Amino acid sequence: MRMIDAQIHIWESDRADRPWPADRQGWLHGPPTVTAEDMIAEMDKAGVAGAILIPPSFEGDYNDLVIDAATRYPDRFRALGRLWLAASDAPAQLLNLTRAWQVLGTRVTFTGPMRTWLTDGTLDWFWPMAAEHNIRVSVYPFGQLEALEPILRQYPTLKLSIDHLGIGTEVRDKGIWPVLEQLVRLARYPNLAVKATCLPALVTEPYPFPSLKRVLRTVLDAYGAQRVFWGSDLTRLTCSYAELIRFFDEELADLSRADAALVMGEAAAQWYGWTPYPPKLVSKG
Repeated sequence: MRMIDAQIHIWESDRADRPWPADRQGWLHGPPTVTAEDMIAEMDKAGVAGAILIPPSFEGDYNDLVIDAATRYPDRFRALGRLWLAASDAPAQLLNLTRAWQVLGTRVTFTGPMRTWLTDGTLDWFWPMAAEHNIRVSVYPFGQLEALEPILRQYPTLKLSIDHLGIGTEVRDKGIWPVLEQLVRLARYPNLAVKATCLPALVTEPYPFPSLKRVLRTVLDAYGAQRVFWGSDLTRLTCSYAELIRFFDEELADLSRADAALVMGEAAAQWYGWTPYPPKLVSKG
């Protein structure tokens, strides 16, 4: 089985010639620097064929590292880029960014100063452009799932995916379920997929995360294997990479082999139109 991790971050440390936004100091969730080579080493140990790289929110709207990583390791990485979508030249930047072969689409996180963008009109230009130009959009809505419904309804050709099941970083354990109920209601829109990423961070219990079994089953029942992408968000994991993969292996055991393969990578490959080819890993499983 070819595994594709739907979300991994790499970054460089905050420095004068590449500063992080002042309002995001304290958001760091890992060591000062994480390189593409660090991630490849972890992926190789876990048997992960490829990964989609996303610049982290705390670093700002830099795309240089993820594009460079995909350029140097095209069989292992592609990227979702970030932009300051409130900029006057954001439409031109978006088209330029997503024309790069290394970039599969864009990610928008509705946190901090971007929190109001879903409802205040800032992105009125963005959704139709993304739909028209077939730009895949990944969003982290932080408690604003209901605001996505009119967008999904108005732009049925827009390919939209929701990070981390749409559950904010402050939500844990039983607090998951009200958000999950909203997520399930959105499953009727076929242009929406969900990323089952960083799941262990949603609970306070250790591996094997018994309460997450019902969470994953609920999402799979609603969206089907074709629209659920596993992923680690590795630098935020509360368990090892191997334990996360084992959790998915065990919970997907009652699916057909084809459906399990979809969740673990093939669905993301089809959604984004990219397949990694590291020979020593593809042959496993």
